[in-house]
Order: sequence, then C-alpha cells, then structure tokens
Amino acid sequence: MAPVLTEYESAVSNKSFRNNLRFLLFGVSLFSFFVLVIGYILSYRMEKRLFLLPALGLFVLLRIMLTTEFYSFWQDIVFFNLSYEDVNPIMFFITFALKYLLIFLIQDLLGIMFSGREKLGLLIYYIILYFAYLFIPQGFYNRYLTVFSYRELSDRNLLLL
Repeated sequence: MAPVLTEYESAVSNKSFRNNLRFLLFGVSLFSFFVLVIGYILSYRMEKRLFLLPALGLFVLLRIMLTTEFYSFWQDIVFFNLSYEDVNPIMFFITFALKYLLIFLIQDLLGIMFSGREKLGLLIYYIILYFAYLFIPQGFYNRYLTVFSYRELSDRNLLLL
C-alpha cells in the first residue's frame, strides 16, 4: 500500500503538536524528578537518608532522554552529538542499572530482604548481559537475537512447506 501524502502545513503542524506533547510529558517527568530531589533533601533533615529515589529518578530521566522520541533534542546538548546507534550501549547500561536499583526499591518498599549473595548474583547477571551485548557483533545481534518481523517469520514458514 502506498502512503498517503499530506499537505505541507498539516504535516508541519502535526509534527509540532507531537513535539509539544512529548515535551509536556517530559516536563511532567522532570517535575516529578525535582519533587523526588526535594523529598530527598527533606528526608535528609529527618535523618532518613534514602538516596535511592533520586538515583532512580535520574536513571528514568536519562532513559526517557535516550528514547527515539526525545533523542533529537538532547543529541546536541547532552550527548555530544553522537548518533542514536552510538548511544545504544549507554541506553543499555542505564536500563540494566535501573533494573538493579529496582531490587533495592523492592527491598525497601515491600520488606522483601535480598541477601548479599542474591544481589551479587543479579549484579553479575546484568554485567554478563551488558558485556554480551557489547561484544556480540551488531550484524549477528540484529539478525539472530532480536525479535523477528512478521515477514521474516512468514518467509521461513514458506521455506518449511
């Protein structure tokens, strides 16, 4: 099917509307990060020094900034004009760090105690996954280790028949 072409003004206004909506959503995330930082400062006075929440907020903001929807704006300002493909290892690192920090959040909020051995095991697991991503050639990774598209699956099914 051929794509439907739109008028130039409607395409520009549609893109402008989407960009404004993206920045509104990012503003909500940024506001909640500042609330977490202020909550951390207030909890520091009450001698409950929980550094976990601001750290999680920072990792969530960085992860949002690295998505394709927001990356074009932050590419020049924060990420030294690197291409989106060059920033993928940073995005994977932030994702794994965020998942590891969530273990401590679960432990604090739900009272589920993880032993030091379990935490170390999960840290080693995430490090192995990260280094596997870094050292596997991208062609092999993209061809065999990502989700197959419907077309590739249907082509393989036709070959099996």
